[in-house]
Amino acid sequence: NLMEVFENIAGIAMGYGRVSTNGVNANHLRALIVSTIPNRDCTGVVNSQLCSFQNGGTCYGDEGSPLVIQRSGSYMQIGIIQVINDNSPMRFCALGPSVYTRITSFMEWIRRNM
Repeated sequence: NLMEVFENIAGIAMGYGRVSTNGVNANHLRALIVSTIPNRDCTGVVNSQLCSFQNGGTCYGDEGSPLVIQRSGSYMQIGIIQVINDNSPMRFCALGPSVYTRITSFMEWIRRNM
């Protein structure tokens, strides 16, 4: 369903990013259970994005990694961890919500180009 907003559901964010703001990148794939939150609870996001909040969070080096949910016994990717820059609320790992590109916003483009 391309109109699903994916609010208030559990997901898994994965990546090889830092485990703390000033730490080093992980040397193995790490996963974190997150809860998606309504976009209105995230500052500055648009409809083609989604947010999660959790203890811990995505960090530098996680950009481009997936956010997945489990549906009917299989996993479905719903987001891509966005680039983190010095103005991002994620610049301090584990503080504030994590922001993702919403896959369903780009499904037509993906289908045309795959």
